[in-house]
Amino acid sequence: MSALTGDLVVATASGQLPVVLDALGSGAVDLDLGSVEEVDCAGLQLVVLAWHEAHRRSLPFRITAASSTVHQALRVVGMHIDTAGDLAPTRTETS
Repeated sequence: MSALTGDLVVATASGQLPVVLDALGSGAVDLDLGSVEEVDCAGLQLVVLAWHEAHRRSLPFRITAASSTVHQALRVVGMHIDTAGDLAPTRTETS
């Protein structure tokens, strides 16, 4: 399991890239985002990069834990973590 911790913001997200690359190289991506304290678009890009690359490589992808900050940021961009731990678009009802 790979843990992304602290702030996932423009000033720090690139420093977490080795964690994502190691996870992709391990054959399965299990991300622990439970200790993420702050997240912006750069942090979300890092998480989506991991998700996209895992699916592109046909690797299992799962978010094992996520802080309320991560959940809130994902909601803002229309995504959520589904029951399997995967990223998914949030469905909205249209009239």
